[in-house]
Amino acid sequence: MAIHNFGILGKLCSEVIENLDSKPLLNLASCGATKTQIFFYGILPSVYDKFIEYILYRFEIITRTTIVVGFIGAGGLGQQFKLSMSYFNYSEITLLLLCYFILVKLTE
Repeated sequence: MAIHNFGILGKLCSEVIENLDSKPLLNLASCGATKTQIFFYGILPSVYDKFIEYILYRFEIITRTTIVVGFIGAGGLGQQFKLSMSYFNYSEITLLLLCYFILVKLTE
């Protein structure tokens, strides 16, 4: 799952950089800025918000996916829930559902 999500994040972030307006970068270059300065003063401020947005979006998806994957028995956050259901431990099931609800709300 980690390799898959890093691949998706790489694709999303590369598309943000590809769609970046080149005029500010050309202006910085024409003023004599180095490549490092162009990166820190031209590219990074323009893409920082989108990068954080995509990272948090993928984190939310990963959280929900691990709960579902655990429900079907492949490990993850839902595995403890499945075990509690098999032992009919209803107090633990209620606590886990509450924790899952809080976790999903926090990631939103």
